[in-house]
Amino acid sequence: MNSMRCALSVAVVSSLLFALACKKDEAAAGTPPLAAEAAKAGEPAPAAEPEPAGAPGDGQVVALGSGGKAKVVAVGARTIADTPTYKMTLAAPPKVGKGAEATVTLEIRPKEGWKLNKEFPTKLTIVPPAGVKVKKSEQTVADAVAFADKSGKWSVEFQAESPGGKDFTGTVKFAVCTETSCDPKKEQLAWKVAVAE
Repeated sequence: MNSMRCALSVAVVSSLLFALACKKDEAAAGTPPLAAEAAKAGEPAPAAEPEPAGAPGDGQVVALGSGGKAKVVAVGARTIADTPTYKMTLAAPPKVGKGAEATVTLEIRPKEGWKLNKEFPTKLTIVPPAGVKVKKSEQTVADAVAFADKSGKWSVEFQAESPGGKDFTGTVKFAVCTETSCDPKKEQLAWKVAVAE
């Protein structure tokens, strides 16, 4: 009886060691564990998880509505300026349909010890490319979606009337301040949107 238990124990330990050795070989070969297990069982390997359609900050898009005339808004934002006193991000949809309403968002966030100056004549100016209508190409603090000491945010609504790559440009003038000093700033803006037929 003891010899039978001993033989059974040896068999279990051997199969565990064999399984560990196989897993080690699969890892070294770069075979995903799920695919390897499916291959052992004689089943097709599971489909790999698709990569996200773009990392946050790559201008991902959400379409609201249907029929090709949906409103398109940007989800991700990319940093266009990162200085010791402020950080600026821009979120623009990389692609829209002709005739669709779309929105670009610009945000300025002062860094620790700095704040936006509400008294400064802050101005956002957008130069739309040919074939694009911008709802309001010049905006001030009064037009901002939000404007406080720690954040200024604007939405630029546009609609493309013709297909193709559209290169937008613009400027934003603002000031960041400490308790004792103010620093006027001017940033150049540029982004591209592809317009589908």
